[in-house]
Amino acid sequence: MRLIEERTHKLTKANTQLHALNQEIREEIDQRVKLEKSLKESYELLSLLAANLVFSEERERRRIATELHDDVVQHLALCKLRLDMGLKDGTPSRVLQEELVGELVRTMQQIRRICYDLSPPVLYDFGILKALQNLGETMTQAAALQFSFQHDQEKLELPNHICTVLYQTAKELLTNVIKHATASQILVTITKSDELVRLSVTDDGVGFLSSCKKGFGLSHIQQRVAFLKGNLSISSGPDKKTVVTVEIPAPGPN
Repeated sequence: MRLIEERTHKLTKANTQLHALNQEIREEIDQRVKLEKSLKESYELLSLLAANLVFSEERERRRIATELHDDVVQHLALCKLRLDMGLKDGTPSRVLQEELVGELVRTMQQIRRICYDLSPPVLYDFGILKALQNLGETMTQAAALQFSFQHDQEKLELPNHICTVLYQTAKELLTNVIKHATASQILVTITKSDELVRLSVTDDGVGFLSSCKKGFGLSHIQQRVAFLKGNLSISSGPDKKTVVTVEIPAPGPN
């Protein structure tokens, strides 16, 4: 009986250890499954971002090529044609010279604008607040819209990559409002609390249904924001104000 009790005790102890080991193995398997799922989602997101980057770069190259061809090259070709005609008649007149100088000045302004669109110096020289205010004023002035800009800090220092994403996001959202919203007023707000920066673009346009929210370039914004572990939220509806808010973790400048 004593031997039976000892063996029973040993078997019980071994069974308990085996059960604990089995539980550890199950937990490790669950963790590995979750890790593999997370890695798969991250890989899919990176693949999607890479594809979106290629598409965005190609779209930007096409836009730049179109602007250079339709504006800059055409103006220069016109200047050359008029100068050739003036030289055939002898020395170009004073009036023609002044007209050609005016055309060249406008062409230089167009080249500066294209360079500014590619890399806005105000963003890197004066910071995100000044850049957003300048962006909003420039875009809405051309579209004859009323623009307001609000922020809760005198100086907002953020890492460069976050500033770039916020600037490009605001630019796309403002473009959407100008093209599609039929709005008269636009409000851009940027705030920072703890380690989270929040950018909101509000317009008083016609709004849109939830089924349309994946269009108008919002999917591109959502991908960029998701890559920074941020969130995108949209509040809109027919004949209602539209508010698009982006929240991004932002610990501080780097």
